[in-house]
Amino acid sequence: MKKPVIYVFSPEDIDVTVSVTLDKDLEFTAVYPIVPIEKLKPKGEKIQWDVHTSLDGSLFARDTGLELSSLFWEADYWLPSFLNHKYIALRFMPQAEYSRIAPLDIKPEPDVITRVFMLFQGVKDLEAWPLSRKRAFDNVSYWATTVGVDSAAAFNKDLSRVLEWGAMEVPS
Repeated sequence: MKKPVIYVFSPEDIDVTVSVTLDKDLEFTAVYPIVPIEKLKPKGEKIQWDVHTSLDGSLFARDTGLELSSLFWEADYWLPSFLNHKYIALRFMPQAEYSRIAPLDIKPEPDVITRVFMLFQGVKDLEAWPLSRKRAFDNVSYWATTVGVDSAAAFNKDLSRVLEWGAMEVPS
């Protein structure tokens, strides 16, 4: 897992608890705001934030009052890896698949949860990726179908919504 960022939006001010659990082969390397990392048995880790949402999309940590724009966690930082490659092959993970690896639990449960997570790999030989090269000219909106995004609901400000996005490099 690499650097997911979580945004919480609500049509009303409300207290929310957001938890992320990593499966047995992953560990948190950073979280913000800082919260305790619970070690699970036999393996795995869990974090939990308690926040207050505001109509403008800002969050406040309930324990410190710290104003936040988002919640952040990572198991490794991916941006430098992304920038080290001239060409990148991307694969968007379906939300259900991603949720098996890193479950997200939110109380009260929002109306809409959108989790966008992409896997990427540096490409050295473009000739070895003919289908990917062809897809580069496709309409980019296909990712919403692959991930399982309900765009109308995800942007409906009358609903409580959570958006998470992140990426991970798959070594060559």
